[in-house]
Amino acid sequence: MDTNTYLSNAEISAFDDLYQQYQENPDSVDPTWRKFFEGFEFSRTSYTGKSSIGESTKTVAPKPAAPIQVVAEAAPAQFQKEINVLNLIGAYRQRGHLFASTNPVRPRRKYDAPIELSSFDLGEADMDTVFQAGMRMGLGSTTLRQIVDHLRQTYCGSIGVEYKFVRSRDAIEWLEGRMEECRNTPNLTPDQRLQMLRKINEAVAFENFLQTKFVGQKRFSLEGSESIIPALDT
Repeated sequence: MDTNTYLSNAEISAFDDLYQQYQENPDSVDPTWRKFFEGFEFSRTSYTGKSSIGESTKTVAPKPAAPIQVVAEAAPAQFQKEINVLNLIGAYRQRGHLFASTNPVRPRRKYDAPIELSSFDLGEADMDTVFQAGMRMGLGSTTLRQIVDHLRQTYCGSIGVEYKFVRSRDAIEWLEGRMEECRNTPNLTPDQRLQMLRKINEAVAFENFLQTKFVGQKRFSLEGSESIIPALDT
């Protein structure tokens, strides 16, 4: 069994960002990441040598098993924790809407979609540990406690967002950037809030007018889509 299969579960773009940062300044990344990238570059090195009869220099490809061994040795516990935090962030983004408090009347239905720390081999002992995985949310290097608080406020608040079915990667990244920047709580002025309420009332009043004025006529209800009206107005 491949001991490095967990690498495929992490977000590859995060590795790309860290690797570019390492190439610009190796001292700017965490020592555990620096060791990993050193091992990664070592595994890609080509070796040259000459034969005993004076043949021209030729490149000797490294054995396939060598990179795996180097990566395994250069991936300490902290590196595995970083990957676990990346997977935790991905879980909130994909399943956080199942735990959002969208109904103030009754408690939320329970789903078998784990996003608790224990599901990612994390615990209370890691809450005050600084992780570079926070860079994926625009937080920079920060503690797991701040990462979890940010995720809960963004994806498990009073607004649930299910968006991972979108096919466009650019659209997904745009949504994540807009939501995580403000923790999915837009900073609206009192005038903007009143305008939104006014538009919702106008939409409901117009629908009631149609129902009263044109009884029995075929029409399409606005029920469940009232929020589209103020959204279009903004």
